[in-house]
Amino acid sequence: MRDDSAQPRALDDAVQSSRPAPVDGRRITMNFAVTGGFGTQTFKARMRYEAPGDSWPSEGPMPSDFLSAFEAGGLLTISDPAGRKLAGFNLRGAEEATQLMRRVCGL
Repeated sequence: MRDDSAQPRALDDAVQSSRPAPVDGRRITMNFAVTGGFGTQTFKARMRYEAPGDSWPSEGPMPSDFLSAFEAGGLLTISDPAGRKLAGFNLRGAEEATQLMRRVCGL
């Protein structure tokens, strides 16, 4: 029996290596769509690439209504300005996490 478990990872690595690396300080507006029983709410956040940590932190806080949508949502989808999906997250447990953030951080 052939083991193909490593093949998707190799393909992902090949796709990633074919893209140019982001430039430190590059800014982009990302779309955060929260979907739940209320429909879909979309929020925009300006992100800045930081090469040392290979990360994209937000340049400012998300609006307060994002936290409410996050708390009640079932799925968070992040996409680039062209609408290409970058990541999707199941929001199971988000309600408890949001309540804790509100209590501890005073949000």
